[in-house]
Amino acid sequence: GDLAGVISERGVAIHLPDRDLMLYGDRLRLSQIWQNLIENAIKHHDLTTGTVVVFAEPGDKCTLFSIRDDGPGIPPEWQEAIFEPFRRIADYADERNIRIAIEPLPKSEVGNSLDVVLDIIERIDRPNVGVNFDVNHVFPPEKIPAMIRQAGSRIMSVHISDQDGVERHWLPFRGALDWREILAALVDTGYTGPLIYETHIRDVESCPQACGVIVENYEELIQLAPALT
Repeated sequence: GDLAGVISERGVAIHLPDRDLMLYGDRLRLSQIWQNLIENAIKHHDLTTGTVVVFAEPGDKCTLFSIRDDGPGIPPEWQEAIFEPFRRIADYADERNIRIAIEPLPKSEVGNSLDVVLDIIERIDRPNVGVNFDVNHVFPPEKIPAMIRQAGSRIMSVHISDQDGVERHWLPFRGALDWREILAALVDTGYTGPLIYETHIRDVESCPQACGVIVENYEELIQLAPALT
């Protein structure tokens, strides 16, 4: 209805995924979401004609949809304003001696890589905002020591578990991570915080047993850390 009129009026070409996809959900709300996204791309275009492309990337459990247009994007003077709410939150936290550690997540949202997270931290530009470095959320495994050094002093906390190129959260030594190199990289950055286990522990019947598994694993792990002089 309204969207068809806007498309016709502006002479915009709409390109849809070349595959049949079945969506389950509220038909009205899904239609509103699509209409708002596409209409927004058209209305804020700076040319009399343009192109809007809808992408669909099927995954194991869901399909990621995204929209791209050839318009001007967010004006430069507004780009920094996007981070102002984050700065206010950081300042509020700092007044209460609270630090904020942003963790990369291997999904499809903003912050799904270390480079993106470091860029966000740089733009927020507050000393109490840094990285929560989860070694199960960055890939490939062999690049992790270099990534730790890249994050450097911005690392505020570390989550440890093992992986093989896919998010697994295994106990250390059950995957492909080079723990000797990872610990050496952490020492190089001057990190002195805790190593927080975020791992699946199975075949135990109680919390004390799970704690025992972690303690035994940690004792083996810490032997690989370089001596501090």
